[in-house]
Amino acid sequence: MDYSKEPEDIKVVKGWQAHIKAGKPHQGYLSQALMKFIFQGHYNDTNCAILQCKCIHLSKTNNATDLQGDNGVHTLPKMRWNISGAFIEKLIGKLTDTPKNGKDLCSLIFSVFMVLPLLPTGALCKEIKFSGSEEVGANVDSLGSAVDAYAHHIIVDSKHKIVISDIQGIITPDRTIVFFDPQSHIAQADLGYWD
Repeated sequence: MDYSKEPEDIKVVKGWQAHIKAGKPHQGYLSQALMKFIFQGHYNDTNCAILQCKCIHLSKTNNATDLQGDNGVHTLPKMRWNISGAFIEKLIGKLTDTPKNGKDLCSLIFSVFMVLPLLPTGALCKEIKFSGSEEVGANVDSLGSAVDAYAHHIIVDSKHKIVISDIQGIITPDRTIVFFDPQSHIAQADLGYWD
C-alpha cells in the first residue's frame, strides 16, 4: 500500500462514536454500512467523509486491506457527467417553416435547445451502456461494478427519492467514464416524458 510521504493535514471530528446508536447524522457521525463507519473530516479546505471498518473480526492490517477493496480494485475510475459548460437556450428569431416538398432544411425543430460539449469519438474512446431504461446494471467488470455502486448510492443518498437509469458513457484513453443522456426517475413522476 502506498501512502503519501509528505505530511498532510486531515482533520477528523471527535466524539462521533457517541451518535452511532441514533442512526442519523449528528455531531460528525454520518452513517454506517454493514462493515464500515462513515464520519466527517476536513481535507484541503473541504469537508469530506472518512471511512473505517468496524472492529468486527478485523485487525489494523485487515482494515487497510479491506479499505483498498476486496476484488483487487485499488483505485476508483474517474467519473464525470458531460455537463461542464452546458446550457439551455431559446431561439430569438422565428423558426422557419418545414417545407412541404419533403426536403427538410431547418436547423432546429423547436425554439428551445440544449448545448453540450462534444464528446471525443473514434478508436481510442469506447461507448458502453451500463444499465437500461428499465433494467438495473449487473456489470461484472471492475469499471461496471463501480458504476453500479454509483447508481446505488444515488438511491441511498437521495433517501430513495431518485433513481438514475439508462446509464451510458464513453471510456476515454485515461479510463475516465464520461456519462451522457441518463434517465432519472422520482416518486412524483414529473421530471419529463420518461419519468
